[in-house]
Amino acid sequence: MDSPRFARLDEFAEVMHFIDRVFRPGQRGRRIVQRQYPHLYQPDEQHMRRHLILRDEGKIVGQLAIHPLQLRVGTLRLKAGGIGTVATDPERRGEGIMGVLLRRAVEEMERRRYDLSILGGDRQRYGWFGWENAGIRTVYTLSARSVGSTTARDCDISLLRNPELSEDILGRILRIHSGTSRSTVRPRALVAHILNRTSRDVWIAEQGQRWAYLVLGGARHQARPYERVDEIGGDGTLVQQALQRIMGRYRLSGLRAVAGVDSYAHGVFTPISEGWHSESDGMAKILDVPSLLEKIYPVMAELARQRGVRVTYNFCDSRGSAWGGWKLQRGGVYRLKLGERELVRLLFGHLPNVFSFGHIEGAEGLAQLLPLPLHVPPLEHI
Repeated sequence: MDSPRFARLDEFAEVMHFIDRVFRPGQRGRRIVQRQYPHLYQPDEQHMRRHLILRDEGKIVGQLAIHPLQLRVGTLRLKAGGIGTVATDPERRGEGIMGVLLRRAVEEMERRRYDLSILGGDRQRYGWFGWENAGIRTVYTLSARSVGSTTARDCDISLLRNPELSEDILGRILRIHSGTSRSTVRPRALVAHILNRTSRDVWIAEQGQRWAYLVLGGARHQARPYERVDEIGGDGTLVQQALQRIMGRYRLSGLRAVAGVDSYAHGVFTPISEGWHSESDGMAKILDVPSLLEKIYPVMAELARQRGVRVTYNFCDSRGSAWGGWKLQRGGVYRLKLGERELVRLLFGHLPNVFSFGHIEGAEGLAQLLPLPLHVPPLEHI
C-alpha cells in the first residue's frame, strides 16, 4: 500500500467517482457530491491539494479532504481545517485505512498551523483520534399551526425561488452574514458557490423596502420537498411571512430550523416554533494547545475584567505536563489537569461548564467565562 499523498489535478474525475461510490451508492448521475457541494469540489490544482488519497496497487482505497475554514468566535479569528468525505473502499473496511489518513491529515494541519480541526460524524469513531463534540446550535421545530397562515397583507410579498444570484443579491447576503458576531468568515468569491447547490433552494422575499432571504433543503441531499431551514437573513418579520407562504404552497406540516449563537435567528424562530432543543454543532480537535490558549487569553482577560473573575488557571495535560496559563487578575490559583478531549469540551462544548466541570476546583470562575460559542453554519458543513 502506498503512503497517503495529495491528489493531482489529473486525478479529479477519479477522486469524484470514488467519493460518489462511497457516499452516494446506487444514485444515478455523475459527480453527484460535487454538484451538491460546488464550493468544496472544484477541478483546479488548489482544490485538489485538499484531497489526501491512499492507493493500493494503483487503485484508490481511501480518501479524505481538508477544507480551510476561518471561524469567528466573538473577536477571535481561528484557523480551522474542516475534515470531509472520509471515505474507505467498502471492500477494504477494517484494515485501518481511515486511521492512516486521519493521522496524516493531523500532521498536515499542524504543519499549516491550524488552531482547530472541525469534523462531523460518529463521536466514538473519531474520538480515538482526539475529536470531541463541540460547538452549539439550536434546532427549532416549526409546524403549520405554530407558523400560522398567510393574511391579505402577506399576499403582497414578492417571493422568488432560485433567482439569478446577481451581484446585488450576493452583496446583500454577504453583508448580512458578515454582520453576525459569531460564525465563519465567508469569502465573497465563495458565496455564489455556497448558495448555488442542487441540494438547496434559495428564496428571496421583498415587500417595499423590506428584504430577506431563506435557504431551505430536503432529505437525502435533495432540494425538495423541504424538511429544514438552513439559513435566513434580512427582515425577520418578512422571513416569518415567507415561511407561512412557502409552507402553505407546498402543504408542509412541519420544518426544522437551525440557529447558531447569534441572537437574530433566535428572535425570528422562537415566536413561531412549537419548541426547540440545543445540541453540539459537530466535533473539534485542538491542534496546538499552547498556541490556542495563548490566542484565547486576551478574550478571557477582558471577560474576566467585565465579570469580576479574579483567578489564575494553569492548564496541563493528563500526564501533568504544562500547556500554559491564564492570569485573570489577582486571585486564587488553580491547576487544571485535563485530557485533550476534556479541554475541547471546556473551551467549546455546548453544555454549561457548571454541569460538565463542576467537580473541579475553580469551576465557578470557568462557568462565567466558558465555553466559547463556536458555530459553523449548515451551508458550510463539509
